[in-house]
Amino acid sequence: NGGDKGWAANPYRDLGARAFANAGRKFELGTAGAGVGATTAGLKGGLGSASLVLPSGHVVAALVGANPTGTVTMGRTAHFWAAPFEVGNEFGGLGPHVGALPFAETVFTKKDALSEIANTTIAIVATDADLSKSQLKRLAVAAQDGMARAISPAHTLVDGDLIFSVSTGEKPIADPIFD
Repeated sequence: NGGDKGWAANPYRDLGARAFANAGRKFELGTAGAGVGATTAGLKGGLGSASLVLPSGHVVAALVGANPTGTVTMGRTAHFWAAPFEVGNEFGGLGPHVGALPFAETVFTKKDALSEIANTTIAIVATDADLSKSQLKRLAVAAQDGMARAISPAHTLVDGDLIFSVSTGEKPIADPIFD
């Protein structure tokens, strides 16, 4: 993103090592870490996390830094795009917006932040399921689809949306449905 930085040494290896050294089981959410200064169109963005145990006993967890150019709510309403997938009342229990939205409301963005480096939603999805490299790629692709259901618009030219997937490989899958 801009070529020669004039650095004596690239700082990213050191930054990564420092982040790894400070990693722990407990961490702040919201306006912390990658969530500092994060916004969406119309709402505060931030750092979020979720996890669940599947009926198979496998754990799936996600950590997301949300700073998209798009909106996570349906236009200027309080209804979240992801409301059909709400667990408990995590989005306020309002459910999906009833009725049609004007097209202009479906593409509500942070027009004041439309630059190539100002917006991104970056995430990692982790599991203890023993997944192959191709299965992990499939997991990341599915998570990208989830991002597109939760943010509108997503994956724009001014977003750096990206999802990583990882596995500890601790629990085998009895009957993998894809490979």
